[in-house]
Amino acid sequence: MARNKIDFNRDLEEATCGNPQMKYTWNQYHKYIEEAIDAAIKKFGYAMYIDLHGQSHPVKRLELGYFLSTTALKEVQESSETSSELGAKTSVKNLLENNNQLTLKELLMGENAFGTLMEKSGFPAVPSLGDPYPQKGEPYFNGGYNTRRYTSSDYPKVFDMQMETNFQGVRDSEENRKKFSKAFAQSVTSYLDFIKSKWDY
Repeated sequence: MARNKIDFNRDLEEATCGNPQMKYTWNQYHKYIEEAIDAAIKKFGYAMYIDLHGQSHPVKRLELGYFLSTTALKEVQESSETSSELGAKTSVKNLLENNNQLTLKELLMGENAFGTLMEKSGFPAVPSLGDPYPQKGEPYFNGGYNTRRYTSSDYPKVFDMQMETNFQGVRDSEENRKKFSKAFAQSVTSYLDFIKSKWDY
């Protein structure tokens, strides 16, 4: 549906601009997400939710949003200590709260971080080991309503990210979409395997 009619990545009132005809549609959209999350938790004990978008920023890379600003990401990268205060503000807080073997730094920009795995597959990403945070003045999306909603206290067994994909090299041709899809699936699997090796719900 056209985003100027309804924006599913906003709360109900903002998403529908008060249009009662769109409230049912908004509720159905989130109902399907909640059913999928419930099914995943029932089968695996947890769920990883990814809110996938497209962006057209000048730097051609994937932007992974965990609710941390550029300044906060830089702090994570430069710190040798685990910051529980920063971790509690992120979309992976449920992972961190349930396991002391995982650190925020390794989840976001370590060797087994999702962004690093995508980077190794030929798709630059931020944050990642090679690109831990955007440079000054570079635009960066760090997460929206859906990401916040599905990692709230109402969903204690869910962790997620907002993923903003660049057009060139990712979405601009069928060949690149297939390459991206394959790298995406392999990276998610490897990321989850890494998490499960250290932590189990």
